[in-house]
Parts: sequence; C-alpha cells; structure tokens
Amino acid sequence: MRKVQIMTNVLIFCLLAVNHALAYEIVLDNYALGASASASDIGYGWLPPRAVDGNSGTGYHSTENDAIDHWLEVDLGQPRTFQRIEVLNRAGYLTRLNGAKVVALDSSRNIVFTSDPITGGPLVAQYDGDFAGVRYLRVEHAGPILTVMELRALTIYKTDFLPPDSNLTQFGAIAEQSTTGAGRPASIAIDGVLGDFSHTDETTPDNWWKVTLAEEFYIDKVIIYNRVSCCSERLLNQVLTVIDDDGNEVFRYKFTDPSILGPGSVHTFEMPKPTYARYVKVGLENGQPNGQASNDNYVVALEEVKVIGGSFQGPWNPTPENGAVEVDVDQNLSWSPGEDPNGVLPGTTGYFVYFGTDPRAVFVRDPSVAKGFQAPSATTFDPGTLQRDTTYYWAVDQRLIDDANSVPSMVWKFTTPLTLPIIDQQPTDAVTIAGGYAKFTISATNPLGNGLAYAWHKVGSGTILSTTETLELIDVDSGDVGEYVCDVSNVYTISSNTAELRLAKPVVRWKFDETSGKTAADSSGNGIDGALGSGFTDNEWVADGGRTGQPGDNAIYFPGNSNATVTALNVDLTTKPVKNIFLGASSWTINLWLKIPTTTGVSMIGGFGDNVFVEGSGLNDRYYNTWDGTIEFNLGEDGFWETPFTAGQWQMWSLTYDSMSDTLTYYRDRVAIATKILSLIDVTENAFKLGVGDVAWSDTEIPLKATIDDFSVWDEALGPFELGMLEKGYGCTQDIPGDADGNCKIDLADLSTLAAGWLDCGLVPDCLE
Repeated sequence: MRKVQIMTNVLIFCLLAVNHALAYEIVLDNYALGASASASDIGYGWLPPRAVDGNSGTGYHSTENDAIDHWLEVDLGQPRTFQRIEVLNRAGYLTRLNGAKVVALDSSRNIVFTSDPITGGPLVAQYDGDFAGVRYLRVEHAGPILTVMELRALTIYKTDFLPPDSNLTQFGAIAEQSTTGAGRPASIAIDGVLGDFSHTDETTPDNWWKVTLAEEFYIDKVIIYNRVSCCSERLLNQVLTVIDDDGNEVFRYKFTDPSILGPGSVHTFEMPKPTYARYVKVGLENGQPNGQASNDNYVVALEEVKVIGGSFQGPWNPTPENGAVEVDVDQNLSWSPGEDPNGVLPGTTGYFVYFGTDPRAVFVRDPSVAKGFQAPSATTFDPGTLQRDTTYYWAVDQRLIDDANSVPSMVWKFTTPLTLPIIDQQPTDAVTIAGGYAKFTISATNPLGNGLAYAWHKVGSGTILSTTETLELIDVDSGDVGEYVCDVSNVYTISSNTAELRLAKPVVRWKFDETSGKTAADSSGNGIDGALGSGFTDNEWVADGGRTGQPGDNAIYFPGNSNATVTALNVDLTTKPVKNIFLGASSWTINLWLKIPTTTGVSMIGGFGDNVFVEGSGLNDRYYNTWDGTIEFNLGEDGFWETPFTAGQWQMWSLTYDSMSDTLTYYRDRVAIATKILSLIDVTENAFKLGVGDVAWSDTEIPLKATIDDFSVWDEALGPFELGMLEKGYGCTQDIPGDADGNCKIDLADLSTLAAGWLDCGLVPDCLE
C-alpha cells in the first residue's frame, strides 16, 4: 500500500520524491505514422507503406540483390522536430539490418543526422537526440536485403507523474508466467499490439500469468483481451487478482460465465476508488482446469492486458463528464480532489487549470493553455462563454507542498452544441480528358434538423456552379482545371475541403492515320514520333481503323515478318517525357486498339524496356504479348495474364495505374476485367518498341500478325468514361439499359444493332456483350 502519511510537509515531500524517483517517457507523436513512403526496390510484395502503418507485424522488404544500394524513405510532409528515431527490425532475421544506416534530411535534402552502421542485430535500433527541421527519414543499406518492420519519428514527453489514464504496462512493467508453451512468452500480452498472445503449457495445474508494474500505482481499471484466433473458452475458471506492494489482495474476480467469453471478447474491470496496486495476475487455482472441453487443460493464454491508472488518482469526477456533448456555452467546470489510501492528498495548496482546443497543448501543460491558480477550496473554474461547434480539452494539476510537486488529472474533453452543418463525405479529386466529364459530390447532415443549402464554386471565383449536393462539369477543357469547393449552409455556413479537377494529357499518342512513309506522328504535342523499320512499306498503312466510322481513321498492319527489325516501330525515350510517366510515384494509362486474326501462338505486341525482348528481361519492363488466344500485360514479375481476345475483331485494351492507391486496373473495351494492388518500382529503360513478334523466352513464338490503332500513354489513371471517349469519341456517365451501341442514349441506332445481333446469333443477342 502506498506509504503516504499525514505528517509535516517536509517529510511528505521526501516521501513523494522517493516514491517518484522514476522518470517516465510518454510518446506524444509518431510523425512517420501514415506518412508517404518509397523505396529503391520491392521484394515479395512488401510495400514501403507497410513500414509506417503502425502494425509491427508487417513491414517493407527489398529484393535480394547485392548489386542494389537499398533504401527506404519516409516523407514526413513538412519539417518536424522530434526526439527519437526507431527502426523496428524483423524478428528471426535480425542480422539482416547490420550495416544499415539511418539518415535524416531537411526539406532541401541537406543531411541533418547520420547514424553509425547498425551492429548486433537489435530488435529495435534507437537514436535519441534533438532532431530539428527533419523532412525526410531514410534507412540505407548496401547489403543484400533491407527489411524494416516500422520506422518511427517520435516526440517524447518526460514526466515524474503519470496521468491517471495511462496504460501502466507500457512504463517499465515486467510480465512473467508460470510456464511457457507454443513459444509464446508472457511479454506478448503487454506488447501493446493485438494479434498475438501469451501462452503457458497445457499440463501444469494452477498455471498463471502476472505483470509487475514499475512501482505501486493508482489503478483505475484493468482490461483483459481474450484470444481471438482460438480457444476463447479457456478463460473460464481463471481468476483475476490485483495486489498491492505489500502482497495484499485488493481486487478479485473469477470468470464463471461462459456466455461472455467469445473470441476476442474484452473484459473491463473498474477498481474501487482509490485502489493502489503493483501486481496484476490472471491464473487458475486449486487444481481446477480451464473451460476447454478437453479434460485437464491448464493453459493460460492472453491476447493483451492493459492496466489503466497513474502515479496518483489525481483530480477526478469532472463536470461536464468526459466526452460529454451538447454542453451549454455557459458551463462551469468542476472536479473532485485526488485521493490516496489515507484520504485527500496531504499538503494540497491549490489547483492549476489547463483549458483549450488543442489536446496536445493541454497534455503537456503548455503555458498557452494555463488558466491560473485555484485555491485549495476552489474546485471549480469559469472558462467564460464558450464557442458553439467546438470540442474543448482540459486538465487539472493538484499542487502539493509549496508547489514543489503536483498530481495530474487525465485530459478530459467535451463538445458544445453543434450548429454548423456536419460534412459526412468530403468531395474527392477528379480526373478527365479534354471534352470529358467530371463529378464532385458532398454529403452533409444538419444538426438543427431542417434542410441545407449548397453552393459550389471554383476556388477564387464567386460564380455559383451548382446548388445541389453534386457538381457536374461537361465538355471539360483546360479552363475548368483547378480546385472546387462547396459551401454548405443552414443558419451558419461551413466550407468543404477543396477537390481538384485535373485534365489528363497524352504523353504520346500515335493515331496511325498516315497513308505513307516510315514515321508514325505523335499527336500529343511532345514530338515523340515513332520510326518504323527499313522494311516497312506503304502497304502496311491500312484503312481499317479501330474506331469504326471515323473519317480518315487508318491503322498500322504488321504482317508477321520474322525479322523483328524490318517493320518494328522504335522510339528512343532517353530525353522524352513518356519515360518519366513510368515512375512508381506517377499515375498513368496505356491504351491501344488491336485486331489479331488468329488465336495460335505467342507474339510480342510491344513494350517499354531496353531488354524487353530478351530472355530474363529486367523487373522494370512493361509489355503486351499474345499467348494462345489471350492478351497478357506484364510488369516484370507481375501483371495481368491470359485475358481472352476475339480473333479478327477490333478490341480496345487499357491498363491504368493509380499511384495514390497503388491500384492497377485492366480494361477490355472500357469494361474493367481485373484489378491488382501493386506498388510499382521505377522504369529506367530508354526504349520503346511496337509491332515486334520475335520473343526469346518462348518455344512457340511467332512473328506478330496484327493490326494496331491509336496507341497512347496518358499522365493520369483514366476511368471508364474517359476510356469510352477514346473508344467511341464520347463517354457515358452511367450504363443505360438497352443502349446497344453505347452512345449514351436510346435511339434507332440501337434497333439496328439489336437486329444485327438477332440475325448473327439467331437468339436474343446476349452475344452483343
């Protein structure tokens, strides 16, 4: 039991100082959490963002390549100041990190800090210091493999007194258990991560698990997380005991109700106030087995145990209660004094109140939110008239013995009445092409209960473009590009986040509308003309364009010449912008029309990469090829494979990559047929080839015999509407039942298409699909 005697102030101060000789570190911020992450290369699909997702069970993994100087980089978004860098290593492979260095850089990429090479295979490589103005954080490794489970940039707050809502298992606590089974030690149950569990053996009666806190603390509650994956019934018959420093049992509970012990069940036990204790134990007693159906099972397995409390109880019982809403703007604040086992803390000289809208400032007791000193008898505070639609945070320090020590409360919060519209769904960015269509949507709720008014406008313009939840822009051109915002009003007005409209531009576009010559003109304006081989003749320019009905819509025909250099289209991309599109941080679209007469054999259609047609080509290559009646799009070791094509029929093939979501989408005739989540590495090759049929990596390759039309690369991930415009010259905002020719309306042309289907199929024309 906490030894605080009501004696002289001097003696009390000494005793408090002895009891609080420990200094505790509280992590306030991890600036790397959720930040943008990139890497030199990627192995086994372990993407860079996994090293900053807060999950220590997953991470980033490079390829296994001695020739690559591997690196992982996190962009913190802006210059940051913090006190600790942590690199969490991969358990079981700890020596892989040996030799790696941690580098911190400012916004101009000047080096702020470089660590010594990591040695000894630590589970966590930790660096403490005053890291100021850091924008980029890197782990660099010249070794064969770089694996980082988590990279953290932490701000640390040091205090002698823990507030009473701390998880005390995270401050120097030690977990132990009577036996260990399944290779799972007691420490797993206090690692702060759900997903794994501690485990004793099955055969030892009266097995137990126990955590010893760093010192005797005030305990507010104990939370036990039951195992998720299996055997949750084992918690039955187990006993939770809370024990003070002298070995006295101050709380006991036995699990006797099997109906509450489901997988992942969470059990919270409020302690009598005030409870001070040092030990928390869970275990079996008197030879009784757990609740598993098999006989004599004595396993104690715990997913996680949290012990919530602090150095002292501190001020408590706040008014308004913590988390209250609709609090009157004239509300006064009040609290009850903190207590110890002997009553009210002795020597209280008064209270300091901290109050504001920034929870971090209140937590660290920043002077900007300090509201002055209250006398010992005054456990109330008048904050003045409050603002509506605002969440406030506040805390109270109970000052002891001529202000030399204080006992903190936790940080409380409350919210005043809501009057502003609540935006439930913000508008998101949109991308289209010239002549295309864009749509922004917002969803909002009125806390006052009546209707809402909407006013969409372009940022910087007062012209109202829409007064509904939706803004639609049709026949978009460069003048429409920019940011848009919606003002939502009841009696009061709130503005949405801005949403950007971007106009996708072709980086290269060969329409193949020529009728002679050996040059395929680039219509994008970037001057990336394609040079055809010496054996190419005017006969290969054919009046057979993919977009039927378009005047002058020619195409290019590759007749299946066995010499790939004779007819191939070649482009040197060394200084061309199309090369820069295929970076891991860029979104893009590849689009082309194909008509292939046969479904037999393997033929290379075209691709990016110096070695794209060589056995063992590099990971960076992107290329199309045919494979016995299917079209494949390959991205090195990954991609989309074996998608059937229709022989002798024009079909449009599109691949898009959204770098924000790492999503690849594969389309055939503007209909999405497959998606993948895949973080792409950079393309470094400087060449593009189209119309080559000779491939070195297949025993059944044949020269490409096909007609190709309108090949283009775009600098954004296009959607079905934009692809519809590339397919037919117009797009549809939605699929229309009965629109057989896909022109976004029902007309006589649909009847003609349906009739043709009936004649061709002899059936209701499902074949039109």
